[in-house]
Amino acid sequence: MWYMRQKEEFGEDRSQGIRFYDNTQTCDYLPHWHMTYEVIMVIAEDLTVIVENERHLLHPGDIMVIPSGVVHEIHTPPTGHRYYFLLDRERLFIIDGLLAVEEALQPCVVIRKGSAPEIEQRVKTAAAEAGVARDRFGLTVARLELSRMLIDLLRRHAQEHGTELPCPPQGADADALRRYSRLCDGALRRGFDPAEHGG
Repeated sequence: MWYMRQKEEFGEDRSQGIRFYDNTQTCDYLPHWHMTYEVIMVIAEDLTVIVENERHLLHPGDIMVIPSGVVHEIHTPPTGHRYYFLLDRERLFIIDGLLAVEEALQPCVVIRKGSAPEIEQRVKTAAAEAGVARDRFGLTVARLELSRMLIDLLRRHAQEHGTELPCPPQGADADALRRYSRLCDGALRRGFDPAEHGG
């Protein structure tokens, strides 16, 4: 997996459902996808992210959320600094209704610096907690902050579009989605690399 080879990785603990990378390397990441959600926050220098063939130029302070399964590529500048978080889907399904509104985040969401201070603060807090990660609590707090950030995003989307958040799937539909998610997460834990299989 391309991320696992970076020297500057911090705070990886799959049992916590979060991986954090404090990245200053110059490296282009060819088209790929994850079975996790990815959250990117640009700290210094612009960053180009192409999501499903649409180019996004992210500036310092901008945040991007890419749901699982979305094809994207990242082009870093010669210098720069950014945070990457990977959040396991299984852990996010505890957010009531996330499955029902996942399409609101497709193919990605860009939050421009200053447009949502509460969301920016949650990502900064998550990075601070994951970056020190002296104990399991740091990663737990980071995961919780990013989960709350997703809830904030979904609420904003509902308010901006004048809709209510739909009810989460129930019964057999919910069980099937959870089983599928566990299957995907299990494949990832056993070393399945989507990049090697066209993903």
